[in-house]
Amino acid sequence: MGAAMHAKLMQFLAAQGASYRLIEHEAAGLSAEVSRIRGTDLHQDAKALVLEVSGGPTAYVLAVTPADYKVHTKRLRKMEGWRDAKLAERDTVRQLTGCDIGEVPPFGSLLGMPTYVDERLFDNAEIAFNAGEFTSSIIMSAADYRRICDASVLLFARQPEQED
Repeated sequence: MGAAMHAKLMQFLAAQGASYRLIEHEAAGLSAEVSRIRGTDLHQDAKALVLEVSGGPTAYVLAVTPADYKVHTKRLRKMEGWRDAKLAERDTVRQLTGCDIGEVPPFGSLLGMPTYVDERLFDNAEIAFNAGEFTSSIIMSAADYRRICDASVLLFARQPEQED
């Protein structure tokens, strides 16, 4: 579904002078399975989620966390002063990004929306993420990602067993 986003991402990375490895692989559903296929640790995999927010300057934002964490919407909402923040519906994600949930790359600038990255993603020397398609991934240095992601870096994610 995300072929157009994949092409846009490749052009963006080239224009930014980013160094990365493109990996073609079988499609997988769960983050842990994708991590295994990539040969990466779950903590270094960037999970990009579209949030619908109210009370801010924009209706949608991209939240990026390590895949072993979840977006703590209440914490992020309080930090940014929004009235509400929730995961966008599947159809909305498709309409806004041209991707299905799980294919969205961690660059809100490609989508016309602000990006928020949990600072724990930068615990890693390298990060990995879906490249706009379920069957391709990018592995790049976390420093290079930070340089080009145009994001607000905050501490807003939570462990899966913690309450939102």
